[in-house]
Amino acid sequence: MWNKGLIIGWIWSCCLATVAFGQQHPTLTLTKEGVQDIRKQMPQAPLFMETLEQMQQKIDKVVREEIAVPVPKDPAGGYTHEKHKENSRLMYQASVLYQLTGEQKYAGFVTELLEAYAEMYPTLLEHPIKKSYAPGKLFWQLLNESVWLVYVAQAYDGVYDYLTEKQRERITTDLLKPFAHFLSAENPEVFNRIHNHGVWAVAAVGMTGYVLEDQALVNKALYGMELTAGIAHKEKGEAGFYTHLDALFSPDGYYTEGPYYHRYALTPFMLFALAIENNEPKRQIFKYRDGILLKTVETLLQLTNVDGTFFPFNDAIKGMDYTTSSLVAGVDLLYAYGKKDPALLSIVEEQNTVLLNQAGLNVALALADGKQQPFNRTSLVITDGSSGDEGGIGILRTGKGKEQWTTSMKYTSHGLSHGHFDKLSLLMYEGAQEILQDYGAVRYVNVKQKEGGRYLPENKTWAHQTIAHNTLIVDETSHYDGDKRKSSKHHGVLVYAQQEKEFQALYAMDTTAYSGVRMGRKLVMIEGTSDREAVMLDVFSAESEEVHQYDLAYHYQGQVMNADFIESTANQQMQVLGQSNGYQHLWKEGEGISQESNTTFTWLKGNRFYSIASINETGTRYLLGRLGANDPKFNLRRDPVLIQRRTGKHARFINVIIPHGGRNQVTELTNRTETPIAEVKELTLMKGYEGVTITWKNGEELQVFWSTEKTMTKDKHQIEYKGYKYQWEGPVYVSAMK
Repeated sequence: MWNKGLIIGWIWSCCLATVAFGQQHPTLTLTKEGVQDIRKQMPQAPLFMETLEQMQQKIDKVVREEIAVPVPKDPAGGYTHEKHKENSRLMYQASVLYQLTGEQKYAGFVTELLEAYAEMYPTLLEHPIKKSYAPGKLFWQLLNESVWLVYVAQAYDGVYDYLTEKQRERITTDLLKPFAHFLSAENPEVFNRIHNHGVWAVAAVGMTGYVLEDQALVNKALYGMELTAGIAHKEKGEAGFYTHLDALFSPDGYYTEGPYYHRYALTPFMLFALAIENNEPKRQIFKYRDGILLKTVETLLQLTNVDGTFFPFNDAIKGMDYTTSSLVAGVDLLYAYGKKDPALLSIVEEQNTVLLNQAGLNVALALADGKQQPFNRTSLVITDGSSGDEGGIGILRTGKGKEQWTTSMKYTSHGLSHGHFDKLSLLMYEGAQEILQDYGAVRYVNVKQKEGGRYLPENKTWAHQTIAHNTLIVDETSHYDGDKRKSSKHHGVLVYAQQEKEFQALYAMDTTAYSGVRMGRKLVMIEGTSDREAVMLDVFSAESEEVHQYDLAYHYQGQVMNADFIESTANQQMQVLGQSNGYQHLWKEGEGISQESNTTFTWLKGNRFYSIASINETGTRYLLGRLGANDPKFNLRRDPVLIQRRTGKHARFINVIIPHGGRNQVTELTNRTETPIAEVKELTLMKGYEGVTITWKNGEELQVFWSTEKTMTKDKHQIEYKGYKYQWEGPVYVSAMK
């Protein structure tokens, strides 16, 4: 149903006379011409109308209340922090409603808040919470100031024609210009920083420059603080928006800080780009660097699981998904300025909202015409680094739709200040369910009790450390000794990625995480059949000239069902696994050494069973640990981990990971609670080849062969095993036998 006030406002707005004050407004993410087009076509776009009505219902309640512009004093999560953050978004939303409905109450609300801030801002000194390298005035850190101005610049743009000349002069002189000056000239270390903090700052200043017709501000935003006037495009400096586009994205569109901060930085990237497009279309910003801004949205969508959640690499809050506002903007603008891929529309359906601008209108109209198609997540390799030569992410997927099994291996560069020390680490999902998890970040965003929502000390002592990830730890020390300066100079290397009908393979190496240690991880995802589930073969090798302790960690999720290696458990007293590098946070719950050729570890997560079947090399010790040690403020989740430990010059961990069976808690029936794998065996083959046989309890065998010398995808191979000759192309081959 249409909102009556919305209909009346829309009819009224169509009759408004156009009054020009200098350039036409709005001019940032909405345009004068675009608003007129939206008013005409929005009745034919139901999702657009629903989004507009929801916003109107929210703002209608707010405009009846007395405004509050408190003196800043609180950290993140506190009242003043949250109120100023809320005010910026309310101003922006009310300005959009004013443009699309013509109702003056929305412009009046924005004006009242803008004038209140213009009165208060000149009186503000540095924020009293001094726990940031760059404190703000409204907020404890400058980043929040930048976010605030991104939305307030749009709000001012939206009500520009409503304001009197005197009001505009005061808001410009006492609020917008000094605010932009504070973000740029007074804080060049943030403004020129190539980092998500810098992206928000340049977007805020650039959008303010456009709305104020201040070319100096625009140039600062585009090129950095040192180059501000008369600079040709080819003379870009070492900072500014263009440098962010050049330095922070790989040619494949991977954002160096990882998916979580990719999502966060996407908002200023896309909104400022839209402002550039609307004000300086000759720049063709959406085509810059082979369309990197559009490509990066496509890449970020591939870095999600089937439920839309982002892979939690590096500092990441788990559970964030593509319904977040930044991806609404990203998807709408990708559709509008890209190839109008109908698969994007199925994501818009899940987001169930659109931008209230012309891009959002175009998406909503396409949805109304029924053009949507399913979005397909694929197996792929995504490079990292501005030139694509700093490692990357490998993603293997099997199955379809919401039941798809997804595994990724990370061998990227460090990831700036938000990176973790975890080369060759895994994430694994079956459908929406985590099988092997990455912890993400130790942080409770905007929870006042947890240090105002800032990163907690355990983020460095646990989440950054290598033991917190599904990878190899040598001598209980983190990769690169936990030194960001060392880690930032190195990355893993992809050896090969192979896709066949029956399997997919991925092999990456790292020789820099530990001095004198060569590490390699080979993954082979074997497709399932009607008789068995898909399986993952995980072969992790380490070689050195010195004796080391090698720990391979698997951060499983769920309840242990069986661990056939257990000799002792912590029944009355808990011991800490180590003293530093994250080990100090792990309680030892159980351990053992198996005498069998294979060991099996099975756990239950939700209503599904999972097993790791391992080749048991002599002397392998198995440890069960759980987070919580040396955590006096209960900042860490109590998550479990399985550690396989070997000592020597070399180590090879061969594991097969498989989902199986299930339970129905209503009928209380279970099936296939034990692993269907009877044996995993390493094969002795001719020189230059290695292999593994996986034998099922039903007698089926899978032989996996791979070349250790020829790794190109078109190399031809021939070996003989048990009287059979095998021929294939590519580094890996899988053969099924009964």
